[in-house]
Amino acid sequence: MLFLFVIWDIYYGVFVPTEASAVALAAKLFSNFIEISRMPANLLDWVETMNLAPTSAMWTIRGINLVLGCVFVGPALILLTVPPLAPLVELLGFAPIWFGIVVVVVTEISMVIPPIGINAFVLKSVRPTLSLSEIFRRIAPFWIADIARLLVIVLYPPVALCRPSVMG
Repeated sequence: MLFLFVIWDIYYGVFVPTEASAVALAAKLFSNFIEISRMPANLLDWVETMNLAPTSAMWTIRGINLVLGCVFVGPALILLTVPPLAPLVELLGFAPIWFGIVVVVVTEISMVIPPIGINAFVLKSVRPTLSLSEIFRRIAPFWIADIARLLVIVLYPPVALCRPSVMG
């Protein structure tokens, strides 16, 4: 999977080959660190000692992703949080595909939500005549709709899983 990610990004100009090899190496080292440190098992032990219900643990994960997404770009956030959290989510009894969809939606929301939404600053650099307050005001209906979409996906998972279940 990592190979396809790297080749895809080189082909579409996201990375030059040198950057892609550094990303691949960092991902491999991070993956080894997660496995050696038994991070998913330790996280599950922590959730059990805190007496968190699985849904409370998932809301905590979403909150952490939301905060981290304000300062990390989307792919970095996903590459840093999904490897240690995906096994924990499976151990808590949630569908991995559903978790992936939720992570992507939370990442999208975190990149536009005030006060640090990275995409607002990108838009500011493209349209310097607009103030940041004007950009955030114009973005507001979209992130409110995104939060409503997240709530529907979280509270009624079959909405997110109907397409994958049809595909096999």
